[in-house]
Amino acid sequence: MLKNLSTTLGWNLIHGGLLGSFAKYDHAHSVTQEFYLNLNYDLTQNWFAGVTTSYAFQGMTGWWFQPYVGYKAALCPVTDIVVTAGMSATSSYFGAAFEQANGAQAWWVKAELPVKLGVKNLSLVPFVSFNWAGCGALKVNKGLDKGDKPYKNFGVVAGASLVYSF
Repeated sequence: MLKNLSTTLGWNLIHGGLLGSFAKYDHAHSVTQEFYLNLNYDLTQNWFAGVTTSYAFQGMTGWWFQPYVGYKAALCPVTDIVVTAGMSATSSYFGAAFEQANGAQAWWVKAELPVKLGVKNLSLVPFVSFNWAGCGALKVNKGLDKGDKPYKNFGVVAGASLVYSF
């Protein structure tokens, strides 16, 4: 039963900032470090579901929870395409005094193109993610930027990861 379950333990250094108008006023939280644990379960040959739990300890501290579903297909022997959709929720991430410290924070769709490099177990993973910061950000941004609209809380994030599996 658990043969389809995989786990990943890791560390992220994230440079960027918060989505929406809030990011214009809050430069102190543009870099975050976090530890994460990912549980991934293969439902079929191509479909999977999982959850990533992370604890951020620089910038803004607290817990993130990201349940997701996804689809993975081989493009060629060294390259796959992976598409996932999910949501992000937090627990005391913005500090307990902040009214949106707990609960749903964003919804997203992410596309990845893992490419196996010449070294065994080493991959380069370029990605693009489309994110909507949701109602919590709408409340925060409304206080910072008059005339806030939902599209102001939409963001595109692109990057690449270098992944070594062992």
